[in-house]
Amino acid sequence: VHPRPGWSDFPPEALWEAVVATVRDLTARLPAETRVEALGIASVGEAGLPLDTSHTPLYPIIAWFDPRGEEYTEAWRRRFPERELYAITGHTVRSLYTVFKLLWLWDHHPEVMARMATWLFVGDYIAFRMTGEVATVPTLAARSLLFDVVRRQWNPDLVAAARLRVDQLPPVVEAGTPVGRLRAEVARAMGLPAGLPVTLAGHDHPVGMLAAGLYGTQSAVDSSGTAQAIATLTPHFIGPRGCDAGVTCYPFVVGGVYLLQGGMATAGAALQWLADLITEGDVARLLALAERAPAGSRGAGCVPFFRGTGTPYRRPGARAAFFNLDLDHGPEEVARALVEGLACFLAENIALLEGLVGRTVGEIRAIGGGNRSPFLLRVKASMVRRPLLRVDVPEAVGTSAALIAGLACGRFATPEEAVASLDMPTTAVAPVPEWSDVYDEVYARYRQWATFAVNA
Repeated sequence: VHPRPGWSDFPPEALWEAVVATVRDLTARLPAETRVEALGIASVGEAGLPLDTSHTPLYPIIAWFDPRGEEYTEAWRRRFPERELYAITGHTVRSLYTVFKLLWLWDHHPEVMARMATWLFVGDYIAFRMTGEVATVPTLAARSLLFDVVRRQWNPDLVAAARLRVDQLPPVVEAGTPVGRLRAEVARAMGLPAGLPVTLAGHDHPVGMLAAGLYGTQSAVDSSGTAQAIATLTPHFIGPRGCDAGVTCYPFVVGGVYLLQGGMATAGAALQWLADLITEGDVARLLALAERAPAGSRGAGCVPFFRGTGTPYRRPGARAAFFNLDLDHGPEEVARALVEGLACFLAENIALLEGLVGRTVGEIRAIGGGNRSPFLLRVKASMVRRPLLRVDVPEAVGTSAALIAGLACGRFATPEEAVASLDMPTTAVAPVPEWSDVYDEVYARYRQWATFAVNA
């Protein structure tokens, strides 16, 4: 629902009805011998809704990408210096975080906030409708900018600054802990047995990385869709160095370790933009064009900051640039320059993460629709000078939520056992040596022009 241009709301009851209908449709397709043992719920990380004392929603769910709340970010920065805030939350200020939607509601709908007894994230709300119990998990709580990621509890000073009380926020439990059991009337509507344990898996990005094999390895994940997320795990909270680099550092889904993540808002979106311009919107054709150009794009290059730089530069106002173009360049070189720019961004962020965790990343696991092209993966592998492992997880978030449900019902004793139960097809993509030799110069030019774009 779009009540105004640029605004996006999700009606809570419509969302719940869609969940019930989807689960009912899935259970109807299960083979007769299949036995469902538990349910795991993953969701977007920042969006939520206020509920009254009877747990009735008081306002629609404001989408995480909705601009409402942007006007409160500067005041929050002034009140909580960046490094101090990061030391608590593992995040720097961005308008998508929950606290800014709460402040917007206070100023624009004070009658709603005066009646609010509980705030729940989207996944929490679905779990409540299934079980009647209220809880959240660290990966969701961390995306509020109100949560202490080291102590793993709500921070009272931040909560008070949001004009809330800690008791208005859900208790925090670990993913894989049963929140409650599936209520009989809900079970009937979904075609499931009553009493199934229900657990919150958490924030969709880290949840999906579990099935990609990030847990228990020395690897990193390159998750490329519309946006791009590049992440690894660290046993300890990074602290101020993470703040300076602009990465997020917050509890991983399981295991007591931390997810260290960088990225930018445009990856697949950048490819789609260029495809709309030169191949009638066909990204596959765009990549076929790029593959016809030589490595290095005959000197043409790109910094793909179409919606800001992402990490490590943290300049939301910076924009993309194609450089070194001349009249001899054609669509092939322009297309390859964009692909190589995206590969440079990956290489820069892998180096950033390695510096923060103090170790070399052994392998890079590639997931997401933006990483389906063998050509694109060869370019990335050649830029980082190591193999990429394409993990063919059809639905990484759902698969991981099922693994966490397995922990909740005792099917798996440990996260390691849950991950080891997967047999996901993988494809190793090796660097092309002659490309890698060219890419040293491509990367050096990229760094020069990235600095220019940041300071322009």
